[in-house]
Amino acid sequence: QELWSLGAYSLSEMAVSISALTSVIGWIYFKKLTVKTAYPINLANGYSFLIAGTLGLLISFFFESFPKIDSSENIISLSWQIAYITIVHSIICYTLYAMALKRFSITFMAFAGISNPVFTALYGSLFLDERVDYTFVICIFLFSIGLYLFYLDEKKSSFIKKDSIRN
Repeated sequence: QELWSLGAYSLSEMAVSISALTSVIGWIYFKKLTVKTAYPINLANGYSFLIAGTLGLLISFFFESFPKIDSSENIISLSWQIAYITIVHSIICYTLYAMALKRFSITFMAFAGISNPVFTALYGSLFLDERVDYTFVICIFLFSIGLYLFYLDEKKSSFIKKDSIRN
């Protein structure tokens, strides 16, 4: 049972909706900053993580209870997990995403981001022995066709924009 709700929406549902909205707005400003003003990707990425991390920490004081870390083994384990998340997720993946934003539109990148369930199913089958149903495979195939068609249209429209600038 949720402690907070607004009508039919729980606090969790509202938080996910706000997160999705602010994420898209953040990527729009990120693209403006890095493409239009030639701001370095790594510096913009660092600032965005610093701001988001600070906001996340401040908000967590209102909604989270912090677990007690009772042994040095737990501290070492937690440190390795934080290092892994920082290096793989924050440094490598977000930098690659930011570099892709220089080449593709925000709309295409958001559409490609819908592929997250594909990786979730893949990792679930590899690490948790979860079964991937044939309907999921069919959906992924159809999604891939749609993504490819979207890419072709985007490529064509960006080509048209380049021609119209030359004339």
